[in-house]
Amino acid sequence: MQRARLFAASSILLLGTAACAPTKKDLQADLDSVKGQLTQTEAERDDLASQNEDYAKTLSSYDNAVAVYDDALSKSGVELEELAKRQRMTEEQLRDALEAQAQREIEVATYKRLFKRLQKLIDTGQIKVVFRKGKMMVQLQSAVLFDSGKVELKEEGKTALAELADVLKNEGREFLVAGHTDNVPIKTARFKSNWELSTQRAVVVLDFLVEQGFPEKYLAAAGYGEVDPVSGNDTPEGRSDNRRIEVILMPTPAQVRGLREVFAGQ
Repeated sequence: MQRARLFAASSILLLGTAACAPTKKDLQADLDSVKGQLTQTEAERDDLASQNEDYAKTLSSYDNAVAVYDDALSKSGVELEELAKRQRMTEEQLRDALEAQAQREIEVATYKRLFKRLQKLIDTGQIKVVFRKGKMMVQLQSAVLFDSGKVELKEEGKTALAELADVLKNEGREFLVAGHTDNVPIKTARFKSNWELSTQRAVVVLDFLVEQGFPEKYLAAAGYGEVDPVSGNDTPEGRSDNRRIEVILMPTPAQVRGLREVFAGQ
């Protein structure tokens, strides 16, 4: 009886064990599932590898683009700097040109005003107003001012210089009194050369202008002798033209630029 029970129990245990054991079909299904997961993982790996490759290419392209951009930016900076320099130069040149033009206009206006105020002396033949070497010059013939070989002012010369001083003394500008002679040599006990004669005459005229109230700080004197003629010395008329005193309006430094062009041909 007891054996019968043990046999029955063993049979039940074997039956239970046989019921829990996987079948070949189950094992094949599990194997197929694992293969499927492996295939999916490999596909995902390949996809990630492809994405990484694309990313690497994109990054490389980006790096190249940044390098190109930096290079272009650097060049652009240099070009902009050069352009700025040229622009500044252009602005400076334009400003200088405008300033020079403004100064020329001021100077021309001064010349016109002085010419109008000197018109009476011009009409009477006591003076001539000319433009030489870019400067306005009032010319007085030596015959009006001095006797031949002398440096003492004649009365008619004093009258002309007094009127001239009245016009010029309040201009606040510098004037050069220049003495000139012809090429006929002079050699006296007082003057050994035309240089000395022309210089002394210029100083005498300067002193007289100062006596008329012309500010000393605006006057200077120079003697040129025979070296700066305005006419030929081969005729009496030419030599007479060369024996002269010039009272020259000196341009300011800002007004020097371009005056030669303004008065070219005059």
